Amino acid sequence: MRLLPLNQQVVVVVGASSGIGRATALCLAAQGASVVVSSRNRKALDSLVDEIRHGGGVAVPVVADAADAEQMKLLADRAVAALGRIDTWAHVAAVSVYATFEQTKPEEFRRVVEVNLLGQVNGAQAALPHLKKNGGALIHVSSIEAKVSVPFNAAYAASKHGVAGFIDALRLELRREGAPVSVTQILPAGINTPLFDHALTRLGVEPRPPAPVYQPELVARAIVYAAEHPVRAYFDAGVAVTLCTDGWLMTGVTLSDEYWLAHTALNFTRPEIDRLILDGFANAFLPWPERQALVARVREELADLV
Repeated sequence: MRLLPLNQQVVVVVGASSGIGRATALCLAAQGASVVVSSRNRKALDSLVDEIRHGGGVAVPVVADAADAEQMKLLADRAVAALGRIDTWAHVAAVSVYATFEQTKPEEFRRVVEVNLLGQVNGAQAALPHLKKNGGALIHVSSIEAKVSVPFNAAYAASKHGVAGFIDALRLELRREGAPVSVTQILPAGINTPLFDHALTRLGVEPRPPAPVYQPELVARAIVYAAEHPVRAYFDAGVAVTLCTDGWLMTGVTLSDEYWLAHTALNFTRPEIDRLILDGFANAFLPWPERQALVARVREELADLV
């Protein structure tokens, strides 16, 4: 399957008002793509479009809620009406709630699933009829939590696991029918975005991503690559690959379990981190180089707190 060069593409970015989505739109425009940018925030979209146009790029704003299937269909229709077609659909929009599972209200859990899972379903169903016409790329930004769940983030983890499930099924269906559409799942680790500032929290402190933390431009570059090169999955940051590998291959308490326990303590509470977490983290696993490097980083980050 061959995808068009970016300077010949029309790309829709859902969730473009901040963070990964905004960085992606700017990166795409800088490489010559015409972009249709969407989110619920009109003011942020106007600022983004002004920046792209000031740099000589082509950008069309569309205010839409990813959780609304009709609004996603309208977004696709408006993209085609404005720029003639859709070559790539990049779906980034997400929300989160930081609380224990028992503290999370049913309506809060439902909203996270509506945006993060059903929103991506809505986007894919709106985009596919257009992508199938001339070929193209369907890119879904998921999370490392599609493979490895994090405590105090059950709704988000559940939604991202669902994204991975429907994407894998869809990819096989498209392959079976010979549709000229590549389907890519991007799985970032800890990214410095406003998601954490915007999230509802009942933890008593402001949530933040687990270290090591990367900038959204890293994910944007992965999306840009997938828009031109058919890729099944793209893990952003080596730590994501390490954690997912351990989560899949080991039973019981894995390296990823200990990593999240340690980083939950680091990020969401202040002193009194149980020494057993650190000792067990260091001694429970085979000394693979990747694991040793991760253990060393966690030891260094926790040194002032234990």
